[in-house]
Amino acid sequence: MPRRPRPLFKLGTGLTDGAGFGDYRGLTLPLVLGAEQQLAPGWSATLNGTSLWNIGQRRGFGSSERDGLNLRQLGVDVGIRHYYHQEKRQAKGRRTGPYQGPYVALHFGNYFDRRFSYNYGPMYSYTRSDLNYDYSTLTARWGVQRRLGGRGLLDAYIGGGLANPRTYHSYIGAMPEYRRNLSLGLELGVKISLTNK
Repeated sequence: MPRRPRPLFKLGTGLTDGAGFGDYRGLTLPLVLGAEQQLAPGWSATLNGTSLWNIGQRRGFGSSERDGLNLRQLGVDVGIRHYYHQEKRQAKGRRTGPYQGPYVALHFGNYFDRRFSYNYGPMYSYTRSDLNYDYSTLTARWGVQRRLGGRGLLDAYIGGGLANPRTYHSYIGAMPEYRRNLSLGLELGVKISLTNK
């Protein structure tokens, strides 16, 4: 009986939901620590911990002072992947094996963010709160994972699914409130990681 491959551990960054650059917010980048374990040929389970970091956000409206490194969001997601066309890729001389090739996947994630308390006045500014539950997602993905040299890994994907974000509602003569609504959404991601093998 063939031995099951060892788990693949990954540490990387890239362009994922929430990443970007803006004059007020500064630079926002994710740091992702993940693990992937083959369950059967062509099938694997994934576990990812994601942190979203902000660098250089302005301290107030019109202020030239900027913050340093700040944590904006934490997330954890679990998933199941199926790598397909392994035999066809091998017949064409392409690299095959555990943890690489085109795949379809289903992911479930929970995310927690640091919300802002805004101070209105001559010097409009904000203060950060502790981490609070933000939203959950259930997403189907199609992607490709490829090796980059000996220890590099590229994971690019597109997907869509359900989320339950908070939305702000205001009414004339009534206090504003937040509600959670189930919504459909799309996602696009490119991650570059270093691996343990």
